[in-house]
Amino acid sequence: MKTFMLGDFMFLLVSLLIPVTIIILVIYLIKEVSCRNKKMALLEERIKKLEK
Repeated sequence: MKTFMLGDFMFLLVSLLIPVTIIILVIYLIKEVSCRNKKMALLEERIKKLEK
């Protein structure tokens, strides 16, 4: 009975870990993209100023 409970617990952990890791990855990627977009915007502004 104990081994069955342990197996159930492990399965629960794994099934919870997968979506959690996906969510964390998505949040991380969104932050990375927003940071890059800010850097790109800054670079574009600098280029425009140089062109003037």
